[in-house]
Amino acid sequence: MDAEKRTWIKAKLSNLKWRGGVKAALLTLTVACICMSAAAHLLASPKPPAPALAPAAVSLSGWTEAAGAKGGAAPGRAGAFFSAEAPASIEAPAPAAATAGAPAEAAASAEAEASAAVEAPAGDLAGAGAVPPQRGGVFIESAETAALTPAEQDLILAHMDYYYTSLAELKVKDPALLFTADATLAANADRVVWEYLIGVRSLGQADLSLISWRYWLNVRSAERGPDGSLTVTLTERARQNFAAAPETTTDSFDIRHIYILQNTAAGPKLTQHFQTGSLYRLVLGDYMRLARSRLPQLSSAGSGSAASASTSALPPALTEAEAEVYLATRLASMLTQAKSDGAARLTQGSARAVTATHAYNREAAKAYADAWVGQRNKQWTDYSSLGGNCQNYLSQCLLAGGAPMDTSGGAVWYWRADSRRAPSWTAVTYFLDYARRNTGPGLAALADAPYYSGEIGDAILLGDESGWRHIVVVTALVRDGEGRVIDYLVHSNTVEWKYFPVSAYPYTRQMLIHIAGWN
Repeated sequence: MDAEKRTWIKAKLSNLKWRGGVKAALLTLTVACICMSAAAHLLASPKPPAPALAPAAVSLSGWTEAAGAKGGAAPGRAGAFFSAEAPASIEAPAPAAATAGAPAEAAASAEAEASAAVEAPAGDLAGAGAVPPQRGGVFIESAETAALTPAEQDLILAHMDYYYTSLAELKVKDPALLFTADATLAANADRVVWEYLIGVRSLGQADLSLISWRYWLNVRSAERGPDGSLTVTLTERARQNFAAAPETTTDSFDIRHIYILQNTAAGPKLTQHFQTGSLYRLVLGDYMRLARSRLPQLSSAGSGSAASASTSALPPALTEAEAEVYLATRLASMLTQAKSDGAARLTQGSARAVTATHAYNREAAKAYADAWVGQRNKQWTDYSSLGGNCQNYLSQCLLAGGAPMDTSGGAVWYWRADSRRAPSWTAVTYFLDYARRNTGPGLAALADAPYYSGEIGDAILLGDESGWRHIVVVTALVRDGEGRVIDYLVHSNTVEWKYFPVSAYPYTRQMLIHIAGWN
């Protein structure tokens, strides 16, 4: 406002000889007009988009549960020193010879076969931006879940939270408080497994602490024994975010647990807990083998029937003192080996040129891996119950990336039917042999390549001192602040992982197989 207008207004106001109340009313009216004008201007101006403060609700078998409803949000570490090549969401390619059978059809079929099955949380968050820290989990509502009292559900949730809190802090939150007084060995077995995982993750170059987790538990069976015990078999699906790649969500599918609970004067307590996959068998060794003789549910198939024997954690061939010594000795030995394996990866492998007349389509291989992780393409036999589906899954990814089946020469790699296939298509050791030996038509690969020279679409073999056990496909690279590769995110079948840091695997003996292309 210029000086002339200000002088005019002041003159007009000074001429008002009315009462003070009239003057005040005029001033108030003037201010109100100014505010209304400003508000109108703001309403007409374009607004910046509101930040997303919480993830959308996720649908779980028709039941909607707002993420973060139980367990709540908690501050997480940023992990800013580490960065990842954010895996972009890639749509599955149109069905073809290698990709026929749309994932949507497989999902619909699975839903029809098991209507109570947990669906994965909606939306692929990989590379979609920072995920607000979520911590905690829920049971999926079902008739089987309703067989558990609220206190029994809370006990299992507390045990799961102890596990994830331990992995978040890389420090064991001792589960002993959740077990009965006479189940100290069972609590110790859990603690040993958790200490091993924490030890392995602490050895890596990348920060493998968790900044976020969310899990969903689907009760498969809940049976009460004549002694008042409750045997619960359930599957877990989970989403996690690691500090090394905070914007990338790691998914796990259908991890099977067995819990045995007993009522006490202080409420329900645990007398036993196991996972039926390879983790507990690997870490607990002979203890796990002997424990399986007491719990039929620990078979790889997971029968889900109630335990017919006592719920005591003590295997019949070991005293409690002997078992404690065995587990402590095994833990120390495995962590020593893990440290050695981690150090070896810094220098292992040899670089040499591999001739390939055709380029490997890495993005097409990754697209197929994304489409079928956590499920099965029905165009192929599923070998999960026959030693594992991991190599079969990798072979399909390589085929989708352009590598043709190889049916000639001394080294072959093909699948026509379950009864007409090369061992290298479905078995990791045979595939390693094929990758090493094949020099003619077919896949061109470098086995035992320099470990940190990998690219998306390459393969990583995993095992222990007794041999190779598992294989995964690289789907993202994790780099440090200077751009050096320090870890890989991988997809896996049988052990169902999506964007999982390979250095967090319990199998610490690892080899990179670089796929150069094909001839």
